[in-house]
Amino acid sequence: MEGRNSRMAMRGLSFVHYSALDKFYQQFDGAIGMIFSIRAMTDQKHEKFAPRAQNFIHPDFIKPAVSILKRRGIDIVTLAEARKRIMRPKPYERFAVFTVDSVNRHTCDHALETFKENDIPYTLYVATGLIEGNGTFVDEAVEELIRRQDRILLQTKAGTFTLDCTSVAGKYRSYAILMNHLRNEIEDEAVADRVREICWLYRIDADEIRNENVISWEDVARYDAARHCSVASGTIGGARLSKLTDDKVKYEITQSCLVLEGVTGIKCRDIAYPMGCKDGVGSREFDIARKARLQTAVTSCPGLIYPEHRKHLHALPRITLGAAYQRRRYFGPLTTGLPTRLSNYGRRMVFR
Repeated sequence: MEGRNSRMAMRGLSFVHYSALDKFYQQFDGAIGMIFSIRAMTDQKHEKFAPRAQNFIHPDFIKPAVSILKRRGIDIVTLAEARKRIMRPKPYERFAVFTVDSVNRHTCDHALETFKENDIPYTLYVATGLIEGNGTFVDEAVEELIRRQDRILLQTKAGTFTLDCTSVAGKYRSYAILMNHLRNEIEDEAVADRVREICWLYRIDADEIRNENVISWEDVARYDAARHCSVASGTIGGARLSKLTDDKVKYEITQSCLVLEGVTGIKCRDIAYPMGCKDGVGSREFDIARKARLQTAVTSCPGLIYPEHRKHLHALPRITLGAAYQRRRYFGPLTTGLPTRLSNYGRRMVFR
């Protein structure tokens, strides 16, 4: 179903592009800006079994994306400048902000080099707990587990199942089943331990996978010192905040900023909610972020920025860029607001 929906979305974006409907619609949408979200970046080719491939963009895509934005009169600005423009919007002056949500060294290094080459700013959101050695890279660990095994014995609420990983198709099915088990049958705070347990049974060290891939505090300081990068918080452990108690949500939001500032000296004014769509965040999280005196907080719900967002700076939408959107005919329409308005049933504001 997900693949079919994705293909339908691509066809829709192609129609909007070739019909020039997006350029016509843009005149009437009223959006003042947009925030792009990047989860992973690589210039390497994917293997046949690559369940996370849809999350990656190629570094070379940024140059044509920037070209499209500039041709459409959209200024690429820092998050701080975007906040100023949201508070005091000017007609016909639209902006774009690039953000990266990752503590993966491969992605972070690629992002730094890519945005430097294109001479544009971006914000890097980091989960401080992962940098300190807590938690796991869940998706990466599960992928590595399935890649190495032919069969996996999995105990779920519905019983014990043997996952057949002997073929590429079988590995994809097993990945989907195991991730569904972790997301829907395990409490968010227990997912890391469950992943460690399953990996340990098959002599795979989930913590070693994290340690091999995670950035260090020295890396964080190096990124923030670069002229094009600003570092902000992605909470502590990347947990789905809506499933946590009030006190734990406050801890995730405030403590992550305190740790970031305490270790690196970086003043944390902005935050990205992990798993930040409608089932992951809501009015409670927005209130906590506002009371923590953060300047902005971004979600992962699709949408553009409108003048009304000046009263909702802690519930800002973003457009997630993945492998599927790395063509001009797909990216261009995303900048107009039409696709996101359709996905939000015509609403300008995702949250109220």
